[in-house]
Amino acid sequence: MPSLVYSLLTICQTSIINSLFKCNLIAKVKIMKKMVLSWQDARTEQVLVDVLKSGKIVLATTDTVLGLFSCADSSGFFALNTLKKRSEKPYLLLLSDPLALDGYVDVKNCMFVKNIMKRYWPGPLTIIFKAQAWVPEYMKGPDGTIAFRIPNHEKIRSLVAKTGPLFSTSANLFQKSVPHTFENISGAILQAVECFVGTNQEVNLDPSTIVDCSSGKLVMVREGSISKTALTGVF
Repeated sequence: MPSLVYSLLTICQTSIINSLFKCNLIAKVKIMKKMVLSWQDARTEQVLVDVLKSGKIVLATTDTVLGLFSCADSSGFFALNTLKKRSEKPYLLLLSDPLALDGYVDVKNCMFVKNIMKRYWPGPLTIIFKAQAWVPEYMKGPDGTIAFRIPNHEKIRSLVAKTGPLFSTSANLFQKSVPHTFENISGAILQAVECFVGTNQEVNLDPSTIVDCSSGKLVMVREGSISKTALTGVF
């Protein structure tokens, strides 16, 4: 692992370097000795698996906004809370496949939810479910709900297939605006993460749409990439 990590410190893609030079982030990265990786590099996935399983946080471009990833365990939960300076809101979980929902939630009797998942997963749709009783408290909200999304990003889905579910959240501090470029990210976040993945050219500006089906009815929580009108036509 060490030799692989150190070798990757020197393989920044030209596009990444150019992007970081534009925002003056490359100097910060060198000073902080952070890894800068590319989703296009075949070696990136194993490095990220090792980083995440060691309890570290990753900053990356996604199919929505710039995001932070950690393993979906108590250590990852508290690491994100410490970094984002928040403690009340739960984090959504990224899955690689809808079958991974089994055990966490029961959707057998929710045909409209199945229709939405079939239409918009993988994609920018976060769905809030009623969690099964066994689900750990750190995965749930105060009302016993849990949120999942399957990203429309092949590399992230492949990563999640290796690590298991990942906590995911936008790359901003609590009550601060969501950054649209790497240079807009808080210095505290840049300092805390273990590595960066992606370039400004890969940043998406639209957050995921969030819907709540925990009551048996579909409730729009946040309109993002997918409009309320589009969702209404699915069920």
